Amino acid sequence: MTKKPYTMTVREFKERIADYLNAYPDDTEIYFGAGDLSLYRLKPRHWVDGEPYPRLVQIEFNQIYEVDIDPEQDN
Repeated sequence: MTKKPYTMTVREFKERIADYLNAYPDDTEIYFGAGDLSLYRLKPRHWVDGEPYPRLVQIEFNQIYEVDIDPEQDN
């Protein structure tokens, strides 16, 4: 188990999601957050706090949101 609560190893990630994902057919849709996030990329991180860290991957999401207030209009 990793020491930081906001990180995990690839093995831990695979183990945690494998049971969930194996229960669904391949064409099952997945959404992230409350449906307001989309998977952007997996980005290798080579430096952490100025130190080389060759085995760290950051999973990045885009936030999808709808603007419902026009700041140019009076309320």
